[in-house]
Amino acid sequence: MSFNNLGNYTIASGASFRFDGWSWSAGNGDHGAQYFSAHPIDPSRDAQLIISDQSKTLGTDGHYSYGFRITNHGPLDAHFSVQGGGYS
Repeated sequence: MSFNNLGNYTIASGASFRFDGWSWSAGNGDHGAQYFSAHPIDPSRDAQLIISDQSKTLGTDGHYSYGFRITNHGPLDAHFSVQGGGYS
């Protein structure tokens, strides 16, 4: 199952941060291996968004959550949404 256009976020040029806590409410939220990416939504910003450090966490409550790191290597602040999906 893929997902696209989740949210509208901004990251400063040169900034890097974790985006943790992505989960599904059905069952225990385990959707297997998932890929997350930042999708640039403003072509005038010359964005170069690097995704790394993908993670899957099992909490003490028995629910799974997913996360990733986003880094902006572009010369300007970048606006983006989140997209991704499961591996097949």
